[in-house]
Amino acid sequence: MKKFLTLCSIVGVFSLVSCSVGINGIGNNLNFDFIKKDSETKTIDLKGIKEIKIDIAIGDCNIIVGDSEEAVIKTDCEYKAISEKKAQKALENTELRCEIKDDALHIDFINSETGKKLGNIRNNNLVNIITDIEVTLPDNFESFDISTDVGEIEISDFSGAFDISSDVGNVTAKNLTITGESNFDSDVGDIECIFENVAGTELEIKTDVGDIDLSLGGIEKSEIDMESNVGDISLDTQGKSYEEVSSKNDAMEWEKEILIDGKCKVEMKADLGDIKISK
Repeated sequence: MKKFLTLCSIVGVFSLVSCSVGINGIGNNLNFDFIKKDSETKTIDLKGIKEIKIDIAIGDCNIIVGDSEEAVIKTDCEYKAISEKKAQKALENTELRCEIKDDALHIDFINSETGKKLGNIRNNNLVNIITDIEVTLPDNFESFDISTDVGEIEISDFSGAFDISSDVGNVTAKNLTITGESNFDSDVGDIECIFENVAGTELEIKTDVGDIDLSLGGIEKSEIDMESNVGDISLDTQGKSYEEVSSKNDAMEWEKEILIDGKCKVEMKADLGDIKISK
């Protein structure tokens, strides 16, 4: 299964990247041998807000807890082009945009010439742009909306409601307390979640191609839905007892519903993959 998933993931990644290349106007058989790199750090006065929205086209995103009451955003960007001039222009025209609006901190990257967000415009400049980002926030943040088109997402040590999605890339969430309706999603990628508590809410974890690993600490009356079209699902109840409510296992899909400690309903579905429960 692991080998099959890896192959599917690679196929998926190349299919999506090929599609992205076509959309960006990049032709075939071109060499992107000219590379420019830069990094930047911004500090943002949060003015008491507790919500963040991040939208990245291509790049990894890491969200961590810091000691300051401000937000610190660090970027490492790479610009690959068919000429040094084009790589340098891409560097000069790529801008990290951080703004507070509608009681939330919004972060993305834009083209400074057009003012439009990277990834949402046709790029005829024959440049590939990768924008990795690390965001440090105070631990009182309580709402997280984070997405990447191609890139991994990592987040740890927060409490709140989470909407985390990557089209192509792994999602890793550790030591979180889920206090509001939350979603963790990847079209092509593994999802690993270690939760301190799921506090009386609804939680959805889904991937089209990839494995799901979930470890549950404390739980309250909650509903959890896990689904992988092609991949294994593993659930660790961390010693808590559970009872099987229903189970279906045939050649095309495997479905299982359990009740943990009589109060947390977990539904699992794997079309092509295994379902494993440990405690």
